[in-house]
Amino acid sequence: MEKENPIPALPAEPQMPAGRFGAALLRSLFPPRCAFCGKRGESTVCSACKQELRTLTPPSGEPTARLHSSWMPCALSVWRYEGTVRHALLRLKRYASRWRGTEFARQLAAAAAAAHLPPPDVVIPVPNYKEKSLQGLKRHSEENPVPLLLAERLAQQFSVPLDENQLIKYYPTPQQHRLSRARRRGNPVGAYRVLAPRRLQDKTVWLVDDIVTTGATMNECARLLWLYGAKQVVGLSFCVTVSRPVAREQNGTVQPEEDIGQTPHTL
Repeated sequence: MEKENPIPALPAEPQMPAGRFGAALLRSLFPPRCAFCGKRGESTVCSACKQELRTLTPPSGEPTARLHSSWMPCALSVWRYEGTVRHALLRLKRYASRWRGTEFARQLAAAAAAAHLPPPDVVIPVPNYKEKSLQGLKRHSEENPVPLLLAERLAQQFSVPLDENQLIKYYPTPQQHRLSRARRRGNPVGAYRVLAPRRLQDKTVWLVDDIVTTGATMNECARLLWLYGAKQVVGLSFCVTVSRPVAREQNGTVQPEEDIGQTPHTL
């Protein structure tokens, strides 16, 4: 029997202890912090950031228009990679603040519910390259913690498995944000591997990343998951870039403009 509402509704704010005194005491000792600017106040998103966020919704059809419909028929990004969203994502990448990652994952889940996306059977983060060392394989969170952090929180919220080792990056590739748009599209092809195809059979996979630019990396990862048996792949990213004048190109590489080199885990 089909569920009437496959994706559970999420609370607007973290739940407080029962009782007015307990809630007031918790707020006074640990006031909520805005996940975007870090300001302490009454909410996990302050009024100033809420006002700016109203102007940062992605254009209609993004990022689905950048992704291949054959193996990823639906995709979703919550915000455009600009302003307070950009600064918050860079802070999350640098400090891996779990409280900030929890709020961003909550917003992703709420957006997925509003878009009526199919519920996940498993959540998989877009991986980074793992270097071999004497201690074994490094966790891909050591390079960019955001995709794994978001995927962990989403898996917890929906009570489904997190399969962080299903998809691996087999060899390193040049950083996407330093390549021209044409070279970005082919850069990730062949760089990823699926390790346990049996765990994908007839599963709805939520593929999670922090940001989508050209969509090349998410396309390649979704292609492999679909080819190895996933029933469907849903692409989720916290934000998506918008078109802007690119820096001048030399020998196929982009000379960074402003802070383009700081873009976290661009695709």
